[in-house]
Amino acid sequence: MARQRKVGKRSIRPVMHIFTEGERTEINYVRGYINSYLRSRGYTAHDIIIEQPNDSSPFGLLTAARQSRLPMDEMWIVFDCDQHPHKPETFKGAMEDGIGVVFSSISFETWILLHFTYSTRAYASCVDLMKVLDKYYPNGYDKAMNNLFEETAGADHSRLVTAIANAKRLNREMLKVNVGKAICELNPYTNVHELLAAIDAFIIKKSKPKNGSRIFDRNE
Repeated sequence: MARQRKVGKRSIRPVMHIFTEGERTEINYVRGYINSYLRSRGYTAHDIIIEQPNDSSPFGLLTAARQSRLPMDEMWIVFDCDQHPHKPETFKGAMEDGIGVVFSSISFETWILLHFTYSTRAYASCVDLMKVLDKYYPNGYDKAMNNLFEETAGADHSRLVTAIANAKRLNREMLKVNVGKAICELNPYTNVHELLAAIDAFIIKKSKPKNGSRIFDRNE
């Protein structure tokens, strides 16, 4: 459903809207990133909406983003390499409309794995990848765990730093050895870190840290 905001003489307040394919995993991770990581550094999230629309196929996400967008908004869509049609058209349409795309192959769990280890293994299914993740969690990996970010990034968030470095390395390698292939054809691949950087930038524009700290510099 398209979002509406009153438009008067005052300028419209920008909103970052993140539409996800997943009902729980992606939403819980991103909310945990905002509530745990950013707030621990004195930043408060403003006007970031994360949700799964009724049609959560890649093209459905793009349609929801197009319908909800108002001037000055920042829009992102998040999806995996499931057997959905229209992935190439979704990438093309999002680029034309200035909508950010977060794509993980074979699934969002590729990003989760990179918190613990670097791997270029191409998994055939999310289920296969989840079996590998089980060993990193005391009670096994659960896509629906509410504290997914905290359990994954670690108490000091050090594994988040590892994941960002590993994702950048992975994507460079995959693009290097798959010249001519579209991103939606790659396995593995994930650019979740680009969404996190965009969230950082969006929040920094709207708030100042209360304690003088700053968000992690991803170039350090």
